[in-house]
Amino acid sequence: GGGLAVGVVQRLGALIPPGGHLMAEYDSPGRVITARALYLKVPPQATPLGALMAAAGCGVAFKDWYISEGGREGPRKLQGFRALDREHSLTRGMETMATLERFLDRDDDIDWDVLAQCRPIAQEALTALREEFGTPAA
Repeated sequence: GGGLAVGVVQRLGALIPPGGHLMAEYDSPGRVITARALYLKVPPQATPLGALMAAAGCGVAFKDWYISEGGREGPRKLQGFRALDREHSLTRGMETMATLERFLDRDDDIDWDVLAQCRPIAQEALTALREEFGTPAA
């Protein structure tokens, strides 16, 4: 299950230096929800793969390597970054909280199965960020 993957990724993430990154593909059958969610503009932090990368300490920022041309680029990948320092972590954390709040407030027509998996991940990530950085004043 997920526990083994989280454990492996956390150990791998511990090797990533400040400002470094981790990349993982999302073209495989086991990552179909992440692929569909990213296509539907769900924030990477709210996807199963994004949550896994964040658990590894590489979720301060993301880059989606979706190359539609095909060819030698290989599978689609999500790149998750480790913070440079506490200030970088705080700045990005505040931005991520706002992004996750906007996602949770969305009421457009996202596929129910994507929402069913991504909304709880987004809520959990938002709760963790609020606990770490405090809730920004409204």
